[in-house]
Amino acid sequence: ADAAWEVAFRPADAPPPEGLNEALLTADAVRLCLGDNRVPARPHEREGRTPVRLRRETAAKEEVDLRLQWPENVHYALYRLPVALRGGDGTPIRFEKSVVLDVGPVFDVAAIYLNNKRLGILGRFPEDGRPAFTEAAARGRAVVPPDAWNADGSDLLTVVVYRERGTGGLPGLPGLLLHDPLEDVDPKDISAVTDAFNLLVQCGRFAEAEALLSKTAPQDDNARAWLLSHKSHLAFLRWYDGDCRDDRLLDGVLSPVAEILKSLPMQSPKQSAMQAFCRVLRMAEKDEALR
Repeated sequence: ADAAWEVAFRPADAPPPEGLNEALLTADAVRLCLGDNRVPARPHEREGRTPVRLRRETAAKEEVDLRLQWPENVHYALYRLPVALRGGDGTPIRFEKSVVLDVGPVFDVAAIYLNNKRLGILGRFPEDGRPAFTEAAARGRAVVPPDAWNADGSDLLTVVVYRERGTGGLPGLPGLLLHDPLEDVDPKDISAVTDAFNLLVQCGRFAEAEALLSKTAPQDDNARAWLLSHKSHLAFLRWYDGDCRDDRLLDGVLSPVAEILKSLPMQSPKQSAMQAFCRVLRMAEKDEALR
């Protein structure tokens, strides 16, 4: 209840960092975000930079603090929070199975790190002239295996955040879900499928996400539209991350959306699918071969 994020901002005049989408180690992510040759133990150790501690009084207060304390024209920030998982007797709490870390709503892209490695990434940071792929305030979650926690019960959570527009950052505080939403997913329950799909995508487990969709049995037009939207979203991320560099494979983004518009005119594609669809159209406007 008394937790508060430590926040360090990347200077507005610094060029956008390259490589954040591929940074799997915490030290690399910190160095890329802060643009420093050394990795500070905590953000406040960075010379000439004052940490911003967001006070946690009420939900409304959190939003005000976040909006006022994120500098204008600064798109990147580094969030850190020491986590001490200890029981009432002071001994470290140990997990025998994977749990889910939930950092709350994300505005707009975030990579989540625990101790020494990345657990997941929500959206994609802009680089190489490509636009960011934002999830528009989706929940940031990642699966934490038992061996990811430190033996002494003291852990460090680090989140690199990119704000594309408007209010940015992490307005909430993290929690742990002891029930794994990936267990016993009902293929007829589109809500459960969506929950599991989003978690798999954030953890980069694309093959499992694709297998989940292949087993899904939509029961109505709305569920069919959501299933097609998931397929479009997944196809874009696989292409974006380099699994598919052949532009013809972007048909995997366009075709599901086209099917929704043609066969399910009363339904709307999910926002993530429409965002991927529009990204491809924007690229095609500048690339005759892609068009």
